[in-house]
Amino acid sequence: MTTTNAFPSTEPPQPAVPAAIRLHTPTAAGLATFLGGSLAGTWILAVNYHRLGATRERTMVIAIGLFVTVAVFGLAMVVPDTVPGAVFYLPLFLGYYYAAKSAQGEAVEQHRAGGGQIASLWAAAGAGVVFLIVQVIVVVLLVVMALALFGDGLGTPVTFNGGNTIYYADDATDSETRHLGQVLTDAGYFPPDGAATVVLRRTDGQATVAFIIQSGVSDDPAAVDLFREMGQHIRREAIADLTAVELWDEWSTVQKTISLD
Repeated sequence: MTTTNAFPSTEPPQPAVPAAIRLHTPTAAGLATFLGGSLAGTWILAVNYHRLGATRERTMVIAIGLFVTVAVFGLAMVVPDTVPGAVFYLPLFLGYYYAAKSAQGEAVEQHRAGGGQIASLWAAAGAGVVFLIVQVIVVVLLVVMALALFGDGLGTPVTFNGGNTIYYADDATDSETRHLGQVLTDAGYFPPDGAATVVLRRTDGQATVAFIIQSGVSDDPAAVDLFREMGQHIRREAIADLTAVELWDEWSTVQKTISLD
């Protein structure tokens, strides 16, 4: 069976590589990818091409690796939270392993057969961990920057019981926000040291309360009924002109609007 490989292939004959040069095996590429994602696997392939003197192939594999990384991050942004991480890690691991085997496997085996050294898998594992840490740091910095730049877009925050927050915007007031927070605390929605987020807005004399929840919750009829009951409770105890409850995902996108009329 003939397979097509997206990564550039390094076919023999190869320029003589000094035996002291350590090349990474396909297993190393798979291991680095499993621990640190596509960037780590790309780094392993690029290092091999560099040590083999294949400058053109090194540039190509870096470009392909960056494209794969952007594509994976894009998919991760849109798939529901219920999708397991294995959906991403397993294809990446297998993809980089077989790509390395197809594109570089023969060159690595020729190097080994000629007495050349093979890089330790610990080096690949270390690269994977380093790339994982770097990616976590970058994501955290991006989140902090986004909150600093756009956090006020939800409104003015008021904190309850440690980490629970209500943002109020438009014509909503601080006093009714604090009243709402007390009602939600008494109802158990704002537990001690919790991290629930609610948005209160008032426009043209009508109030709306939005609950920021995990993706997929709005598709659960039982959960929707609970939020409807919560909205009715809020209307009785705190905001008499509350007309609707909205369920938002983590990106503040409205997933469902629950009318209380």
